[in-house]
Amino acid sequence: MMPGDSIEHARQEVEAFGDQPVVHAWDQDRRLGDLFAKTVQLSSTAWDAYFLYASGKRWEDDAPPQPTFWMHQLGTSTGASSDLLLNPGRLLRELATLLGDGFEPSSEDLAFILHAKGLDCLTRERALGG
Repeated sequence: MMPGDSIEHARQEVEAFGDQPVVHAWDQDRRLGDLFAKTVQLSSTAWDAYFLYASGKRWEDDAPPQPTFWMHQLGTSTGASSDLLLNPGRLLRELATLLGDGFEPSSEDLAFILHAKGLDCLTRERALGG
């Protein structure tokens, strides 16, 4: 989706997660992004999007199921609602709701929030031509 994206770059990104239970995949043909775009009714490939699913939700059809909640860092030209523009605090609250009682953010969760805020600032800066 970005200049310089490649299988090699994807492999480097995977290493940053160490042994964390995270899946980072390379989708050169954007097939998965296009499937998610259809699910959430976007006019272009879904990327920079965060999809949350309630426990027990299964992908049983040709397309992914409707997420329980999702947010994005996409432009409005994609059809993505500005109400769902990434807000790390809200995303964490929605995740906590899905995970239930007893969930408290760990340092990894807080690192994600800081990363997301950094991406949001960079995205806004680029949009403003900075």
